[in-house]
Amino acid sequence: MSFEQLNKEIKATPEDLGLENSSNDLEPKEADILSGEELTPEEAREIMETSEKEIELLDILEKWTAESIAEMKQRAKHFEIDESIVNEIKDDIKQSLERDFYRIITEEDVEELKKSSLNIASKLAEKKDELDVRSLIEKISQKDIIDLLNRKLTKEISTEEERVLDIFSYVNEGGTLGTYDRRSGKIDISLFNSKNLKEYMGTLMHEFTHKALSEMVPEITKKETSFSIIKRLRQATGEIKGRKDMTDKERTQDLFFQNLIAINESLAYLAGKYYGSEKEPPYNSYLDKTHPGLFKRIYDQINVATDGRSLTDFDHFAARLYSSFANSWKEDMSQEDLKEIVISTMKEINKFKNES
Repeated sequence: MSFEQLNKEIKATPEDLGLENSSNDLEPKEADILSGEELTPEEAREIMETSEKEIELLDILEKWTAESIAEMKQRAKHFEIDESIVNEIKDDIKQSLERDFYRIITEEDVEELKKSSLNIASKLAEKKDELDVRSLIEKISQKDIIDLLNRKLTKEISTEEERVLDIFSYVNEGGTLGTYDRRSGKIDISLFNSKNLKEYMGTLMHEFTHKALSEMVPEITKKETSFSIIKRLRQATGEIKGRKDMTDKERTQDLFFQNLIAINESLAYLAGKYYGSEKEPPYNSYLDKTHPGLFKRIYDQINVATDGRSLTDFDHFAARLYSSFANSWKEDMSQEDLKEIVISTMKEINKFKNES
């Protein structure tokens, strides 16, 4: 269901939803509830106000999505990838945000979210340097959550409210703001966090950069994904414990892909800077994909080289750098071959840095 359809249903009358005669099939008490006769004025007002907040939230997300699509279409031209990819991302965005919206569609959903969140808040409260937001979570209602999501997207919210949303984020998505799945090609972004619309755009453009780079070299993306999966399986079964248990060929391929991932992630993080996201990569979080030290060195070099350049220049450079490195792949490459590839890549970064 699209935002437009969801918005229409919230605004619809019972007749629009085909419910004009549905009360005839219900028990008397159920029919009374449907017609509103069992609701107190306070309950009726709560339902109406919640509905208004829902419409407001959907309108905000619709406008943001339209702006995001326009921005991605422009960047797709920079990467010279088909615009149909942007339409795929549009569907991904709507699916992920609608999923989050439906997580609080009923009071039962809200109570389940609160229950899980209180468990985490209690553990955090045991630490003296952590905010205790248990009372805020305990009294929050469905309408309050929707209102909080509205405000966090477009206005200022308190530190305590930020903490509540971050806990909600952990419960729903493990604290992840957004992801790009290289196997499915899908982008997922989460509504339940303390990020505003500008920061949301930075997250989306980070993930878009991953997808754009991967779409440029689909065969290498498949090879890297396959290599990583097999590597993790071999480690899980105890066949290998580390690089020392690999063959020379496997070690060379592993190091190639570690460099490839480090370049990819560096470019994605740096793309976010053009949208106000100044966050430096949490290098150690990528330990299962690439060496933190390698990642940091590459990030620092590209960061210095692209500092002050326009987004258009950055995207053209990112496309050229990534495709050049990825397309240097050879099944039987030696360590000397890889060394030359890395040196050539560093020269390309320095060349861009020195360009006027």
